[in-house]
Amino acid sequence: MTPGPADEPGPDLGPIEAALRSLAPTRIGLDRDRVLYRAGRASALGRLRPPWPAIAATLALVAGVEGAMLARPPSPRVVERIVVVREPAQAPIPVVVVHPSAPPTPAPTEVGLGLTERDRLAGRVIRFGLDGLASPRTGGSGGPRPEIWPATSRRLLQDEFLKTLRNGDPS
Repeated sequence: MTPGPADEPGPDLGPIEAALRSLAPTRIGLDRDRVLYRAGRASALGRLRPPWPAIAATLALVAGVEGAMLARPPSPRVVERIVVVREPAQAPIPVVVVHPSAPPTPAPTEVGLGLTERDRLAGRVIRFGLDGLASPRTGGSGGPRPEIWPATSRRLLQDEFLKTLRNGDPS
């Protein structure tokens, strides 16, 4: 490459060029390796470390300790106590509470089937089915008793009742 007119110094730069050439570099004791080491250290101290590595290490430690505790069955604890009884325990004094007298309730005619005629009738139907519905007795005469349910109605009710008890049929 040949120097062109733009590469040549102008007439006014000659004395500056001569003054720069006369200068000699001096040793000031600058160590390049030491400067780079200090710069790297300063950049590392300026940043904050993220907290997740410490959190992960703590959780791993907790999981390890819990796993070790679950691996061994707990030892049974034996608790022994010595109790000295100097006086025998006294029986508690019974307390008798007297309530004002309530009106007596009528005793049911059939055990466990209710107090009213309706409850007793319902209990018989539950216990014996529709066969539990008996004809009412007439007073003193030995004549035929009238039936509560005619035979055809009773049979239809029994059939309907049995249908509801069958599995799989809608009720």
